[in-house]
Amino acid sequence: MNPFGHVDIRVTSREEVELLAAVVRSAGGRITSGPKVYPEYRGTYFAVFFEDPSGNRLEVVYRTI
Repeated sequence: MNPFGHVDIRVTSREEVELLAAVVRSAGGRITSGPKVYPEYRGTYFAVFFEDPSGNRLEVVYRTI
């Protein structure tokens, strides 16, 4: 498990978030939240959170500020 929280991967569109979420699912990854809009964060924040097989927490996010 990553003791530092999670790693985020920023992309340039919501479609990329959706595409990478599909890749995670098809590879057997565990989606923990999303993909969806997170209004509690600043700007437009569209993300998917998932865990890799080692339990590391990752996020793919598209956002505007």
